[in-house]
Formats: sequence, C-alpha cells, structure tokens
Amino acid sequence: MKPLQTCLKVSSTLLSLITVVVLVAAGLIVFSHPGQVQASNTLTFTPVADSYVNQSAPDANFGTRSSIRVDGSPLVHSYLQFDVNGINHSEISKITLRIYANSFSSKGFTVNMVDDNSWQEREITYRNAPAFGDQLGTSDKFPANTWVSVDVTSLLKDDGTVSIALLGINQTAINLAEPL
Repeated sequence: MKPLQTCLKVSSTLLSLITVVVLVAAGLIVFSHPGQVQASNTLTFTPVADSYVNQSAPDANFGTRSSIRVDGSPLVHSYLQFDVNGINHSEISKITLRIYANSFSSKGFTVNMVDDNSWQEREITYRNAPAFGDQLGTSDKFPANTWVSVDVTSLLKDDGTVSIALLGINQTAINLAEPL
C-alpha cells in the first residue's frame, strides 16, 4: 500500500468521552463531544485499499499509483476503503473527509457511498468497479497544493469496512492525495 494523503474527521456526541479516529493516508478521524468529560483518545487506521478507474482504459488497474484521480470526461472515479473499529455505536454528529489536492478544481468533486466492499486495490478496473450509491458530500472549488475537506456525515454508523467513491463534477481532471 502506497502512502495516500487523506484524512476523514468524524465528530460525534457521547456522554462520557471524546474519541478521535484518524485514518492516516486515506484517513478517518472520529471526534466525540462529551457531556462533561474532557478526556481524549486517538485511534489511527490506515487505508486497506485505494485506486482509481478510467473509462478510457476500462480494463486497466491503477492501484499501484501514488495518487488517485477524478474526472468528469472521460469518467475517472477514485475508490477508497477503510477498516474502521473503535467507534462503538457512537452518536456521530459530523464526519469530514480531508484529502490533499495536487491540482486545482473550479467545481470540485463528490463523495459517494459504495456498498460493495469486495473490490481489491490491484484488481479494480472501470469494467469491474462496484456501483456507487448515495452522495455523501461535495467539495467546494479549490486551488492546487492544498487540503480539501468534504462533509460526509452520513458515512459512518458503526465499525466495519467502509468504501467510498470520489467523482469529478466537471470535465477537468483532478489529481489527489500524494503531495508532489
């Protein structure tokens, strides 16, 4: 697995403690707000898979690349997968995907749920990629060489394997995740 500069923050409301979950690389952070306790824990997860698929090369696999990409034409979608544990049925109030953008975008990208977690980083292609589902959030426009945050609050409800797809909004290619 290559390093992927992404982070997903999750804020939640708990009665007894603050929990922070960080996915370093393609990452996930969970914050819980306590009633009166100001304790803090940090759990770190690394991504189990990340890749992108390209309509122009429907049988090609890009799982060994050091960055991911999205584009509206031709269609290029990125897939990220995490194994999440330790949120323990928290009442999550906010989740934020944070990903590094090597290139600018005047429109941004969307983040969509992927229900099928059976895809493999070194096997996924445009032809065999799982369908993406409900849109979780949309980025704003952004400059190159910056971190981009997207509110994806409906992403997590519990521990387990989680997959998401990033989709381009317009016909401008976007390079994400590995600072150049």
